[in-house]
Amino acid sequence: MNLTTDRAQGVAIVRISETRLMYPLLADFSGTVMALLTSGTELVLDGDLLARSITRSAS
Repeated sequence: MNLTTDRAQGVAIVRISETRLMYPLLADFSGTVMALLTSGTELVLDGDLLARSITRSAS
């Protein structure tokens, strides 16, 4: 998965460069985001995630 995490002024910036978040990739993405959130890190999602398709794979 094309996912990067940077830090700036105490905030984690999560950037994703995928055209779709298919079901197998969701576990990696959610694991990264949940680890940041449970550690108390402020989080910014960068990219057009809201407009991207989150699709469950049929396989």
